[in-house]
Amino acid sequence: ERMLINNPKAFLSKEFGSQGVALKSCFVANTLISQVDAQVEDAVKSSLWVDVMGMLPPFIGEEETGLIIQKLECLAKDKATRILCESVVVSGGWLEKAVSYIEKRANDDADRLSQALKAEMHEASEAAEEEWD
Repeated sequence: ERMLINNPKAFLSKEFGSQGVALKSCFVANTLISQVDAQVEDAVKSSLWVDVMGMLPPFIGEEETGLIIQKLECLAKDKATRILCESVVVSGGWLEKAVSYIEKRANDDADRLSQALKAEMHEASEAAEEEWD
């Protein structure tokens, strides 16, 4: 638009074709998409999460980052992987670990609270028995 091109996205797609992806603000080369794909694949295989925005030039916004993520081949292979906040890729393995940790903490807290309540009830029962005597 700044260079008096009426439809920059169509122009870039026509000029560079299959060499990359035309976005609203720029043209992203397939080599950059391949690099991001490899890094995301490593994170997914390692049961980690990764913020894709940190791998891209700073002028690429969240919406365009989401479009780039849609082009990643590694995500088509792993159905358990999730995208959060349009740019964070979370592996299924990491999600399983997080859920397991939260469940364990919740169960531990529930057990601790249950024991505390039982102790209070026992003390209240003993106090009531003393009053009746």
